[in-house]
Amino acid sequence: MVDTTSGEFDDMPHIAPGNIESFTGRILDNVKSVKEEQLISGKFRFRPGDVVYGKINPQLGKYFYASVD
Repeated sequence: MVDTTSGEFDDMPHIAPGNIESFTGRILDNVKSVKEEQLISGKFRFRPGDVVYGKINPQLGKYFYASVD
């Protein structure tokens, strides 16, 4: 997990379930940075090659293959 309040990750994109098209793995064009989202809770960082998925509601099919940090 990363501390989103540290400032270290301000320019990184924050990809949430609302940014992922169901069952396609396509990232939508509505992604904002950590700073723009004003996040205050810890988030998981992903690396290239990771499969990222929404585990709370898997029936929504929110997943993608990470190609960038």
